[in-house]
Amino acid sequence: QHILVIDEAFMDTENQPSAAAYLSSTANTLVLRSLGKFFGLAGIRLGFLIAQPKWLESIRARGSMWQVNGPALEIGCQALSDSLWIREQKKRIDNQSKKVSKTLTRLFPKERHQSVGLFHSVMGNPTTLLNSFSQLAERGLLTRYIPHTPEQACLRFGLPGDDYDTFERKLQL
Repeated sequence: QHILVIDEAFMDTENQPSAAAYLSSTANTLVLRSLGKFFGLAGIRLGFLIAQPKWLESIRARGSMWQVNGPALEIGCQALSDSLWIREQKKRIDNQSKKVSKTLTRLFPKERHQSVGLFHSVMGNPTTLLNSFSQLAERGLLTRYIPHTPEQACLRFGLPGDDYDTFERKLQL
């Protein structure tokens, strides 16, 4: 029996419905969600699973030593029910993402760019990007360097939060 697992850890930044909205009563699909990134609750380590009852019962029967504590559940429920905050957060993320994209496209004009919600990726020459990664780290700007092939790498940036001026200063390579 085949199972499709969909990781929607970053789905909250999107303006489209979860795959869970399309599950049929016979679906062998498990949808994973997280409250870490979008809600700024990474330390709480809270996520959840959306699936048909047969899958939930099967997983619940296996038990886990990683049960969710009461305070985490309360925080998670409050976060998910605050629709005003969720709308405002989507706007903040969209605005920051556009600013980061514009700045990084200007600073890395020869590379390919992809901006998705909480992250902006710069794809290009591994040597160039590894040098930029090192220089940025020396300035206290942490990025993720991902080597894909000898000819292609990626430098991934997260959104800087509210202090965009400091972020931009540290980018000046």
